[in-house]
Amino acid sequence: GGIPAGLLVTPMDVVKTRWQALGGTEKYQSPIDCFQRTLSEEGWEALFAGGWLRVARISPQLAVTLAVYDALTRY
Repeated sequence: GGIPAGLLVTPMDVVKTRWQALGGTEKYQSPIDCFQRTLSEEGWEALFAGGWLRVARISPQLAVTLAVYDALTRY
């Protein structure tokens, strides 16, 4: 469902955002380096920062999408 998916992709999104903002600089050499340094310097909490906000945003969107799909497939 939406909650596990939202939480599971959060670490990848954190790495992607940091790599886009700071990649290619002295801070991170690669996305893997970004992941490893974030984990070692800030811990697991940093990789899941914003996870519940993502779920709060995705869940209503999925509910509306499924309701509309269900309504349209009945006709």
